[in-house]
Amino acid sequence: MSSVKTINLNRLLIILLLIPFFEFQSYSMFVFNGVASGMFDKLLDLYSLGRLFITMLIFIKLWKDRVVKFSYTSVGVLIFVILMNITSAFNESLFINYIIGSVSFLGLALLCQIEIENNAEDFIWSCKFLFGCLSVIGALQIIVMPYGFLHHRDKAFAIYFLGGKNTSFFYYAVFIFFLLYDDLRKYDRIRKRSFAFLMLFILAALRCDSMNTLMMMLVISAFAVVINYGVLLRKLVRPGPVVIGILLISAVVLIPQIRILLNPALHLIGRNATFTGRDVLWVQAIRYIVAHPFIGNGIFTKYRLDTGVWQDSAHSQFLDLMAKYGVSVFLSFVLMPVFSLARAFKCDRGNDKIIALKCAICFMILFHSVADHMLVYNYILLMAAFEMLTGNDPALQNDPSRTEDKINGTEHTAQTPAYPAVNP
Repeated sequence: MSSVKTINLNRLLIILLLIPFFEFQSYSMFVFNGVASGMFDKLLDLYSLGRLFITMLIFIKLWKDRVVKFSYTSVGVLIFVILMNITSAFNESLFINYIIGSVSFLGLALLCQIEIENNAEDFIWSCKFLFGCLSVIGALQIIVMPYGFLHHRDKAFAIYFLGGKNTSFFYYAVFIFFLLYDDLRKYDRIRKRSFAFLMLFILAALRCDSMNTLMMMLVISAFAVVINYGVLLRKLVRPGPVVIGILLISAVVLIPQIRILLNPALHLIGRNATFTGRDVLWVQAIRYIVAHPFIGNGIFTKYRLDTGVWQDSAHSQFLDLMAKYGVSVFLSFVLMPVFSLARAFKCDRGNDKIIALKCAICFMILFHSVADHMLVYNYILLMAAFEMLTGNDPALQNDPSRTEDKINGTEHTAQTPAYPAVNP
């Protein structure tokens, strides 16, 4: 009984440590709209202080343990943070709060590394529970209130539980990974209940007219079917095709001369090659990149829509990074999944379903980021999980309690053993 209580307390602790890194975009949207600005400003400050406090505790722990052992993801995040600060100093947009705040990216990467190494089973459960609750609440709120809390007539500016209409996707992505990963490691298949969650998120995307989220949910649903039933097809879902596929998609979507060729297909879903006005932002971002390809144009780079509204993001994570920080920061960002998946491919060798799942989720978030912004904390958490959670745990594979009922097609698993991480 005491061990069960210890596990439960540890899971609660992991959730409490993760929460400050995942503030809802809706808080800043309420502030912008003048709704309880004081309260939400204080709440945002609490999140920031929480991230910094946890990061400081992690640094103190590493110093006391006299251990400096970084995963590939932690090294990648460290390089990313250093380069962001260096280029921002050169383009004269650096300020002290930004320096301090950017360190929390490394704090989350190290937190994930430490917890996966020491408490992988609890980490999986905590992420699945936390992001599952947030995702389901967010989806249900969208379904019930498709125009948001303030009942905005334009859904593009509506405020939902997790933020804007496309923001929920990143919470869905994290939850879906841990949900499907847990299915595969326990039952060697994706259960019907998991497909029901995917259908819920598809319905929410339809209700708020989030075409990006809808497309990504359809993509991962197709991958889930392949992982379950496509014995030959899932062998093709590998790191190489993922990287090549994203490069081709980026070229097709972001290069104007090629993008125009998509019009016939986009008309079928009620869209066109402007991607709801994003093309105007992309053209500006490309001009910024050409002007300062190595040091970027600064943290406060803005983009102007045809309506006259200014945007903080180019609505393309890739173009936005290059426009603000230069090519080196962009490369450090996109190389994270390359090394993470390469490590996963090596450690999960022989487990086609786990490899396919990691590659599918990675493809989905990178695909989404071609034409929209990204929540970096969600990205870092997934990179750490891809790299360090292995599908080749001997204790699990040789578990005598894991038997399959051939009659009713259900699989019964007794107590699931801890899922050890792969030390880099």
